[in-house]
Amino acid sequence: MKNLLYKEFKLSTNVQTIIFTILACLVIIPSWPSLISFMYPLIAIITIFPISSANQDPLYTSFLPIKKKDIVKARILYIMCIEIIAILISIPFALIRKYLLSSIILNDLGINLALYGIVLFIYTIFNLILIPWVYKKIDKTALPTTISTIIIMFLIVLIMMVFILIPQAAFFINDYSTLPSLLTQISVLTLGILLFISSYFLIYKLAGNNFLKTDL
Repeated sequence: MKNLLYKEFKLSTNVQTIIFTILACLVIIPSWPSLISFMYPLIAIITIFPISSANQDPLYTSFLPIKKKDIVKARILYIMCIEIIAILISIPFALIRKYLLSSIILNDLGINLALYGIVLFIYTIFNLILIPWVYKKIDKTALPTTISTIIIMFLIVLIMMVFILIPQAAFFINDYSTLPSLLTQISVLTLGILLFISSYFLIYKLAGNNFLKTDL
């Protein structure tokens, strides 16, 4: 598995993947809703599948003396690694925005622990929709990537609208001085982490079964 994951990083990583993953740093912009910058890593991910398909990577990998499901497992782990890397890249920029650039709490989710829990939730939904769907027909990735992106964009806008339309929610989730607010942030983050990790097993089962039925 280590070699397959190395292969993914070596052969599936393209310029677009690198650039859009790094763009998670745009969370530093004070006037932007904090969730927007986490959309870019998803664009990085959707570039992987068409390029991989064009390079005949699934066909090549299937000829290797490995289980067909292991191909899917490596790709899932690779995608989740990209998402985690994007989050790690964003953290120092988020801290700069919060403590050095702007102390004003706008009607926005803002920079807090709950933000990263919600980001992990969004990434979980994206992975659950995209990956199993792609592995139904590995050579036809346009529809799954397009629909997955549209759904996640709608979800992000919906979450942002909650904080725009309910200013009290924005102030509550960005308040570190009260115990209920802090516990809410920690709970959302913890739930996001648990969902993100546990979703791997469901995605692997669904995508793996779909790939076994695929005729390359």
